[in-house]
Amino acid sequence: MRSAEEVQLRKEIKQLLKEASSLSTPSTFAQSAKLRRLAAAKEKELLKRQEEHKKEKSWSYELCGRALLVSKVLLYAALVLRFWGVPVAAVPHHLLQPFGKILSWRAGDAVTGQIMVGMVPWLVLTSRVGKFFWQKLSKSFLNY
Repeated sequence: MRSAEEVQLRKEIKQLLKEASSLSTPSTFAQSAKLRRLAAAKEKELLKRQEEHKKEKSWSYELCGRALLVSKVLLYAALVLRFWGVPVAAVPHHLLQPFGKILSWRAGDAVTGQIMVGMVPWLVLTSRVGKFFWQKLSKSFLNY
């Protein structure tokens, strides 16, 4: 959207250029040149205002983007803290030997000697394994 000032400046520039083009005789050359310089100065002013408007607009977009990023990070952190310890699967201790404590954080150990794997670690683990298999399968199909 254009502001009223920009519209007014455009009208003034058009009017000045129209007057300058009507003064085409050698005796009115100086006056025509003066009007063209004035129109050029008004065009610079118009460009300056448009740049200021563009900067204001980009600043507001940047601010909204940062606010959304912060809210997204906070939401993810809250979801991870809330659902990390919700047990999804019971896995024998020897299968998760180096990572058992991480995967069962706040999930508790079962009496049977199995590790209770939390929901978030399970999702992370399965997405990584799925990504690994997808890469291997896509390479084998591309080499075919």
